[in-house]
Amino acid sequence: MRALGIALVLVLVLVLAGCPRPGTGTGSGTGTATGANAGAWLADLDALVSGLATKHKNLYFKRSRAQLLAKKAQIARALAKRDGAQAALSLAELVAFVGDPHTRLELPRMARLPLALYWFDDGVTIIAAAEAHADMVGARLLSIGGKPIDELLRGASAFLPADNVAGRKLEAPRYVVLAPLLRRLGALAAGADKARVVVKSGDSERAVEVATARDARSVRWRRVKMARTPLRDQKPRFVYWNTYLADKNTVYLRYRSCTQMRGNPMTRFAPGMLRFIDMKKVARVIVDLRGNGGGNSRVLRPLVNGLAARRARLALRVLIDRAVFSSALLNAIELRQLAGAKLVGEPTSGKPNHYGELRSFRLPRSGLRVFYSTKFFKKVDGDPATLSPDVTVGVRSAELLAGKDPALEAALSH
Repeated sequence: MRALGIALVLVLVLVLAGCPRPGTGTGSGTGTATGANAGAWLADLDALVSGLATKHKNLYFKRSRAQLLAKKAQIARALAKRDGAQAALSLAELVAFVGDPHTRLELPRMARLPLALYWFDDGVTIIAAAEAHADMVGARLLSIGGKPIDELLRGASAFLPADNVAGRKLEAPRYVVLAPLLRRLGALAAGADKARVVVKSGDSERAVEVATARDARSVRWRRVKMARTPLRDQKPRFVYWNTYLADKNTVYLRYRSCTQMRGNPMTRFAPGMLRFIDMKKVARVIVDLRGNGGGNSRVLRPLVNGLAARRARLALRVLIDRAVFSSALLNAIELRQLAGAKLVGEPTSGKPNHYGELRSFRLPRSGLRVFYSTKFFKKVDGDPATLSPDVTVGVRSAELLAGKDPALEAALSH
């Protein structure tokens, strides 16, 4: 799975195998929550709103209390007509309405189309599918159930714990394959277990009837094959690792997660890397944060400090993408502010100033888990919607499927 390219790896990790962001819920939770009746869901709705009001650091930072209560009343009126999965979606809609991407509801396992999608610059592409639909892998997705994919992605935005374009590009393809959401958006009829999916390969379009699967874990997946494995996807079992690119006099560091690696903590790893940089008189260092959804920002501090001390003689480049979030975002900001790094890649789904430091509680009747923020991080002036790269490099399907890495190439040339 890891030999796919970071964007593809990210999606497959999130959609197929669980979620690195705490509380990310696209039908990958541990329960089904289908046994709760309307009264139970109303009780959970009350518990959700009251729990967030008392526990969140600043629940009304984006929506007023009156707006949130009006949204709650709207959802309460609809709950009597909705089954378990639809009711859970409604609660997710309320949580998304708060406007804090860290605050989210972990959805129960849900029926879904057995497709994994990625939103490239040139459209939405199927990057994995059930074995029965292996011939769809690599094709561009045009519509589901007669609804254009762009319309479905827009419709999914009300349910997403995302507050910028990068976040929606990351999250919407994961939600839009969920059967309950497709029903809500009119792309799957009530009671239907198949959808008409239109795809395009080259210049040819075709329609395929795709049956829903019970959940992601019940699917035997066929994943896209790349022409070669990019550097970023090598050594998949390592949380972080580095290599020397002798022809560029560059040290490349892959940093997949803001966590300590067992047997090689950063307090040991960073000094060794810095000694090598000094010994070789390295000209450039590239820190690859792509796909890093966070953890503990302090883990990287020994390396940040060491690079900052060498900023006068090092060209430091940091690779970022839409999946950089939370602590990884803080590390990118620190590397820019303290060590003079130039950022290369895509805008991030995380905002530079954001709520975070998560805790959670469970809803009393369904048992669904709610994650909420307990701290506000103020890192830059103003309130930018995203951390923007100094050098923007988009992601096109043909480049990634060929195993190319335009962002790394840009970092090596700037």
